[in-house]
Amino acid sequence: MFSETSLESTMRAHASAVRHRLRNPAPIRPQPKPETPVIKNSGYRVPRMANRPYSIKWREIVASTAGRHGLTEKDLLSPDRYVPTVRARAEAMWLMHRYTDMTISAIGKRFGRDHTTVLHNLRKNGPTIEARFA
Repeated sequence: MFSETSLESTMRAHASAVRHRLRNPAPIRPQPKPETPVIKNSGYRVPRMANRPYSIKWREIVASTAGRHGLTEKDLLSPDRYVPTVRARAEAMWLMHRYTDMTISAIGKRFGRDHTTVLHNLRKNGPTIEARFA
């Protein structure tokens, strides 16, 4: 009658292999947890201070950052987009992330911003700010 072509035999073999994989799935291996939080789509790791002998309050960070940049706390917490204010705010966000146990969402709420804004700041300005404080 009909002879089986090489395409048909290849398709049959593929279908058989797919059926076998569906019936016998590979075991799921747990992934190891990273040592420090990793910001996805970036090679930059956000360093965290472990076992701090003292605790720093977020208000202290905002006050010291504002004083260092010649601004007020109100300026840093405002929606102002003036470049010196934005840079000081970025530094304060980075310091809060590094030296407090606050989540990214909590940091964003303190500044009246979304957590994605804080993530963007950590990705874009984190290495620069870290070099300044190293």
